[in-house]
Amino acid sequence: MPKSTQSIVHDQSAWGRGDVADFFSTARSNPSDLYLSEQLVLPRLAEESSSVLDIGCAAGGFAGIFRHFNPAIRYAGVDVVHALLREARARHPESLWVRSDATNLPFADGSYDLVWSSGIMHLNSSYAAMVGHAWQVSRKWLACDFRVALPGNEGTVGSFDLDFGGLDSTSLPLPYFVLSENALLELVAGLTPAPGRVTIQGYPAPVSPMARDVPDEVLMLFVVLEHGPPSEGGPVIIRDVRSKEEFEKELGCQA
Repeated sequence: MPKSTQSIVHDQSAWGRGDVADFFSTARSNPSDLYLSEQLVLPRLAEESSSVLDIGCAAGGFAGIFRHFNPAIRYAGVDVVHALLREARARHPESLWVRSDATNLPFADGSYDLVWSSGIMHLNSSYAAMVGHAWQVSRKWLACDFRVALPGNEGTVGSFDLDFGGLDSTSLPLPYFVLSENALLELVAGLTPAPGRVTIQGYPAPVSPMARDVPDEVLMLFVVLEHGPPSEGGPVIIRDVRSKEEFEKELGCQA
């Protein structure tokens, strides 16, 4: 295993604890388990994709969620934790499961219509490399979420203690990245090839109680990067940041 992968696996070792595996063996496997930010983007992308690669797939619950919206979709999952991948293979033997730190994905460019990652980038020091490789592997879209500072505030790095009912004080805390919006846009601008369209959608909300040394409230943003020729001035950027209540009302009207 390359040194960089060893380092990332070590830094992310808290995900391998028993309480975490127990949580993901039953949770986050039905459409009703989707967070509001995920509800805003996942159904449409699932319906319009023939294949999806899920980075940070945990125990594979999203295999069923994606197939709920598109029964024909080809799903594959990537994670760094053996225990979670074993659970995923047992629950969904029809899908492909790969152990990788996602900074050097073992797939050819453009292998999947959609590359999806939820709840991972803001907890990983290698998020920029992960985004870069995920973008290369995607054919149509890359969708991932970030925690972004409220307007006028700077980015910061705190920590995150996983606790799903059996907190082990000896496990390493995860980093917790709150980016400035400029840093997020710079990350997007550095991608090759340049995206044709970037949709940033989300709302302000309190951070998790497991987060420390970060602002009490941040923007919970999903970023959808779309392949295609950029306009002369760069990618078309659509920013839709509203209150959580407005999005909830909108989704309720659509239901």
